[in-house]
Amino acid sequence: MNHPAPQTQVDHLTQSTSAAPRYEFQALDPVKHRDRVLAAFELCWPQPAAEMQAKHEWFYVANPAGTASAFLLHDHATAKDVGLLVVAPRRFLINGEEALGAVFVDFAVAPEHRRLFLRRIKLDLLAFHTASEAGHDAALMRSDFVYCLPNDRSRRVCERTAGVFQFERPRMAAIVRFWPYLARRAPQWAAKPAGAFLDLLTTCADAVSRLGYPRFTHEWLDEVDERFDVLWSRVSRVDRCIGVRDRAFLHWRFFARPGAHQNRVLAVLRPGTQSLLAYFVTELIDGMLVVRDALCVGSTTEQIAAWKLLRGAARACGAYVVTCEIHADEKVLHCLRRAGYHKRGSTTVFIRLASLCGDWLREAKPWYLTRADEDV
Repeated sequence: MNHPAPQTQVDHLTQSTSAAPRYEFQALDPVKHRDRVLAAFELCWPQPAAEMQAKHEWFYVANPAGTASAFLLHDHATAKDVGLLVVAPRRFLINGEEALGAVFVDFAVAPEHRRLFLRRIKLDLLAFHTASEAGHDAALMRSDFVYCLPNDRSRRVCERTAGVFQFERPRMAAIVRFWPYLARRAPQWAAKPAGAFLDLLTTCADAVSRLGYPRFTHEWLDEVDERFDVLWSRVSRVDRCIGVRDRAFLHWRFFARPGAHQNRVLAVLRPGTQSLLAYFVTELIDGMLVVRDALCVGSTTEQIAAWKLLRGAARACGAYVVTCEIHADEKVLHCLRRAGYHKRGSTTVFIRLASLCGDWLREAKPWYLTRADEDV
């Protein structure tokens, strides 16, 4: 999607009740001004310097969609940087046509400025497209839309932003072993026998329910390979807005990520072949198998079978519950419900479209979003 060339400067990225705003965002290239960006990051989120530097190199610089844009929040009253906003590019396909999204990944304000700033601020999300230093990544500034999934504190800012629409990304969950689940909510003398009985009942019920569905094989992978490119090429693009999920993106997003993260991929295979039908990028955390990203192709029956297989694999690796945050069309959500997953919460997604995007994108239905489409 093409847009007119952006302006190189925007005088004010924030609005306040006064004629001369106290706070103003200043655009910086995170590569050229690495030290200043890291200093603002440390001011807002004190943590080991090595962790901040690793995230800077990974998410801000090495992103296959392009370099991120950094905006430092400057306080004119003290002439100091007191906050940070980082916007990262994300490649999408909109109805099969290449498009560029921009996701707000880090938004922080120094503790002593948060109350005053949040009371005054009103963001113009699209203004961040046009503010940059000369020579900075032009692709980001021609983004077709901006989106964010804020926490509770940042949500108030997004709700006051003009021109955004919002919808909920559900968190779907399925209990696969009841004993650990009940042990957290009931006395041990009651939880153990009740959990054992329910586990046996669930295992038998799952075995019976799989009789009417295709049988697939699976394998656990510690890296993605060329089969993931083949699977991505088979994904439907019609009437859908979906972020690119090729091998390069999946490797960068989940396996090049710094820190003590142990992501593994459950690959669902057609019997007798190495052809991928589905994958689930997962991380086992305190007995919960957290699905970071998921993609399935095939018929409705085949997709239900893949989600059922995930439940069995989770049980086998010691998890007691599977959770997945996913926004998709009704067909995908129908498959999850039929496979035994239920809604257990949601996260609000805020989106601001560029003027040339179609009005059909203002509805929630076309959007396919998982944890892969944010920074954590």
